[in-house]
Amino acid sequence: MAGAARADGSQPDPLLHLVMSLRVAEDTMRRLAHNDGSPLPVDADDVDGRCELIEGTPIHPWLAIAVLGIASLQRVVMTAKSHPLERSYKTTGFPKDLKHILLLRSRGRCEADGCDAPLPWLQAGHVHPHIKGGPTECRNDKILCRPDNLAKGGR
Repeated sequence: MAGAARADGSQPDPLLHLVMSLRVAEDTMRRLAHNDGSPLPVDADDVDGRCELIEGTPIHPWLAIAVLGIASLQRVVMTAKSHPLERSYKTTGFPKDLKHILLLRSRGRCEADGCDAPLPWLQAGHVHPHIKGGPTECRNDKILCRPDNLAKGGR
């Protein structure tokens, strides 16, 4: 926080990428309302059972619900196979919300085989290059670290 202090002394709001399925959120809210301590339906391998940080670190649903009370939210709807629903853009760059969707899909990891680059290195890139007619939309975009994105060149 000290390094993020603004010139006026104020602090920015923290940024947290939390992935929580609707089923887990609804079940957690029900359990909290009824003081039900039975096991939670969390399963990292099930798209309807996810409650984790963007890079896959599990987070307890009760903590996630507590964060929701003070957070600004961006809702992203994904298919059963963790693919975002289609969104199209008429730009060559990647809008911030599209990059967030792609980061959710990739769980904050570079999508190049064998790469373990840290989150700050990641960027959105076109699978089929924009210069060759590739659209800027979810089905043609991929999260890659800068070195992997540059290495793919104009392929």
